[in-house]
Amino acid sequence: MRKRVKAEYWLLFLLLRLAAGATYLRFKVPECQYDQNNQSAYDAALKCAEGGLAAVLSLFEYWDSERTIALFTVFLFVATCLLWTSTHDLVRGAEETAERQLRAYTSASSRDGMPSLTVGTNQAMGVVLTNFGQTPAHAVRYWGDLIIREYPLTSPLSSLPLPKGTFPINPGVRRPVVWETINALAAEEETEIRAGTQRFYLHGFVQYFDIFNTRRTTTFRYMYGGERLIRMGTGEICEEGNMQT
Repeated sequence: MRKRVKAEYWLLFLLLRLAAGATYLRFKVPECQYDQNNQSAYDAALKCAEGGLAAVLSLFEYWDSERTIALFTVFLFVATCLLWTSTHDLVRGAEETAERQLRAYTSASSRDGMPSLTVGTNQAMGVVLTNFGQTPAHAVRYWGDLIIREYPLTSPLSSLPLPKGTFPINPGVRRPVVWETINALAAEEETEIRAGTQRFYLHGFVQYFDIFNTRRTTTFRYMYGGERLIRMGTGEICEEGNMQT
C-alpha cells in the first residue's frame, strides 16, 4: 500500500505563502472605497491565489513515495553529472600543469661572435639552441639563414625547408649553430651596415617533439649593424619573428 510522505520544505513554504495570500485577500478590510476597476483587480488576485493554493494541495493529494524516489533519482543524476564535470576539469587541469612542468623548452639565444665586417669575406653569425625544460627534446630539426637587408625591414624574410636529419637535445644541453652569408661582403654593404641603413639578419625555425609527443616550434630573428651594435659587439633581437609554442 502506498504511503504518503512529507512534502519537501520548499513545497511547504509555497503552500503557506499561498494560503496566507489567499486569506489576506479574502478577509482584508479595505481602508478606502474601491471603484469597479479596483474591485475587479481584487477579485482576479484572489482567484489567482486560491487557484495556486488548490494546485499545491493537489500535489499533496497525489504525492507518494514512488514520486519522491523518482524526484530524488533525477536530483542524484544531475548532481552526479555536475560532479563528473568538476572532476574531469580538475584532472585535465592537473595534466596540463604537469605537461607544462615536464615538457621540453628549446630556445635559440644569440651567441658570441658577430660578423667581422671584413670586405671580401663571407660573414658568420649564429645562435645557441638550449633545452631549458626537464625532459629531452626529440626529433629536433632546424633551418636558419644569414642575409643582409635594409633597415628597417620593408618586406618579409623568406623561409627554407627543414632538413630530413634529426637529433635530440637533452635538458640543459647547449648546441651552438653558425651560418654564413652566401656571398662575400661588398664594400658598399660594409659602409651601409656601419651607417645603419642595412643590417645582418639571422632568422630561423626550430621544430621538435616533447615527451608527450607534441610538436613544438621556435622561431628566432636577430640583427646586427649600426654604430651602437657594432661598438657593443653584440646582436639584437628583432621585434618580430620570435615565437615559441
